[in-house]
Amino acid sequence: MKPFLSIVIPVQDEGERLLDFLLSLDYMLSLSEFSYECVCVCAQKNENSKKVCEKFSKLVKYMRVCEIKGNGGWRELFGEGMNSSKGSIRMFLDPGVISVFKDRDKILERLREGYECVIAVDEGKEEGEYVSPNSIPRMIVFREEMLSLLETKHNISHNRRSLFVEIIGFLLKNKIKVYAFPLSAKEGTKVKETVIDKLINKTKLMKVKREHKKLRKKID
Repeated sequence: MKPFLSIVIPVQDEGERLLDFLLSLDYMLSLSEFSYECVCVCAQKNENSKKVCEKFSKLVKYMRVCEIKGNGGWRELFGEGMNSSKGSIRMFLDPGVISVFKDRDKILERLREGYECVIAVDEGKEEGEYVSPNSIPRMIVFREEMLSLLETKHNISHNRRSLFVEIIGFLLKNKIKVYAFPLSAKEGTKVKETVIDKLINKTKLMKVKREHKKLRKKID
């Protein structure tokens, strides 16, 4: 069955830290009422990160792992992830800001309002319609129909910064409506505290952590 949302995660040298990101995402996905899938795209050189993804994917049926050859530039990760995913809505998400997924209702509401792309930008930036490039996106969400347009436009290797800047610049130039909302200070930086700690009370938190502890043992 075709999923409503595809989450594409470019995996590079996160290693074991990636497990915390995936556990947080797993909890937030469990609260969602729509169908979903997660595609982790790994480069050959990032063997440790790939192993974490593969072990986790054996425990959750919604996750798939794809591998690309070479160093795994962001253009290749983006292209492989978007082509391998199947959802009506595609979310390209930096692993370091998986916590932004807690705003999924806001993201989907903006798409329903007529915006064709939603992005997450750095803290301190103004929320609203994105009319001029003033921050590098950490997440891009768009409808499936936009994929062919983006594929034909971007065909060279990029790092995340230049790839996202070019994509957003292209969308704005073609008068495609983009909505931006800022990350909080902790979402924009790498911290050990997981999203789970922020979302639920202590009683539920302990229950979820016990379940995730069992998952960790299975993965290890």
